[in-house]
Amino acid sequence: MKITQVMVGEQGGGVERIAPDMSLTLAEAGHQVQLILHKNFSLPDGFEHPNVSVFKVGLRHRRDFLARLKIKRALRRFGPDVAHLHLRQGVTLANGVCRRLNIPTLTSMHNYGNPGAYNQVDKLLVPTHALHTFLIDSGIAAEKIAYVPNFSRMPLAPVPASLASPVRFFSFGRFVEKKGFSSLISAVDLIRQRGHRVKVDIAGQGPLDEALAEQIKQHNLQDFVSLLPWQKDPQAFIDTHDVFILPSLDEPFGLVLLEASARGKPVITSMTAGPREIFDDDSAYWFDIGNAEQLAAQMLEVINDPVASLQKARNAQQVYVDKYSHRQFAEEIQQVYRQTVSADSQ
Repeated sequence: MKITQVMVGEQGGGVERIAPDMSLTLAEAGHQVQLILHKNFSLPDGFEHPNVSVFKVGLRHRRDFLARLKIKRALRRFGPDVAHLHLRQGVTLANGVCRRLNIPTLTSMHNYGNPGAYNQVDKLLVPTHALHTFLIDSGIAAEKIAYVPNFSRMPLAPVPASLASPVRFFSFGRFVEKKGFSSLISAVDLIRQRGHRVKVDIAGQGPLDEALAEQIKQHNLQDFVSLLPWQKDPQAFIDTHDVFILPSLDEPFGLVLLEASARGKPVITSMTAGPREIFDDDSAYWFDIGNAEQLAAQMLEVINDPVASLQKARNAQQVYVDKYSHRQFAEEIQQVYRQTVSADSQ
C-alpha cells in the first residue's frame, strides 16, 4: 500500500513526532510512505528508510495557497492509496486536495477540538475511549470513527535498581496554560518551604516562556527549577533524569508518558482523561488537576519510598509493552487503512 502522512506542525512535541514514527513503522511493515512535513520541522538524527520519502513544504499561514499547490503536486507524483492527515492544519491544507485527487483520507483526533472541522474526512481516528465518546456525543456517526491507541517507538531501558540522590524530576511540553507547568513550579515551592531540596528540569517553549521564568524568579527557585529549550533528542533527555511529571490541566492522551515508561522512569501525572486511560494506581502516582499541594506530596512520596516508585515504573513499562508498542500499533492501523480504502472504492 502507498500511504501519505501529512504533518505540518513546526514543533517537536509528542503530537508532531507521531507522523515520523508512524511512517517508519509502516515502512518496516513493507508499505511505501510519503511523509509531508513543515520545512522547519527537524527529523531525528538517523531518520531514514528506503520505503520513506520526505517532502517538506513552507507554510505562511493555515490556508497558504502555494503550500496547498505544492502538496497537490507531491500527492499526484506519489499517487497514494490513502492519506493520513494530522492536526487541523493538515486537514485544512490537504483534505480538499485529496478529495479532488480521489484519495481517501483519515485524521487523528489529538484533542477535544471542533469535530465539525473534520466533516469531509473519511475516517476519524481516536487514541482513547474518552475521545470516542466525545465524538459520538457530538453527533459523529460511529462507523466514521476508529479507535487506535497512540504508540511510541521509544526503545526499552531497564528500570534502575535505585533513584539518584537528589532525585532528578523532569517534564516537557509546550509552554502553554493547559500544560500546567505553573502548578509544577508551585509544587516545588511548597517542597522547598518544607525544607526539602529537589531539582526539576522543564523543557519546551511557548507563549508562557517569560511568565514561567518570572514565577521561578519571584519564588527564588532558580536553584530548584530550570527551564530548558526543546529537546531534539527526547530519549537522551529522559535518560539523564529519574522521575517524569505530567502536570497538564488537559491531556487527551500524553505520548510522553509512554516514552518515559519505556525508559523505566516512574510517572507522576494529573488525573486528566488520557493518563487515566493508560495507567492505574499500580503504574503511576496521581494528583488532582491543578492541585500543587497534592503534586508536592506525590513528589515527596517518590523520594521517601523509591522501592515502591520503581515497582510502579516496572508495571508502567509492562503496560507500554502490552498495549502501546509500535508493533501493536502497526497491526491496528493497517487494518483501518485497508477498511478506509475498501469503503472508498465501493
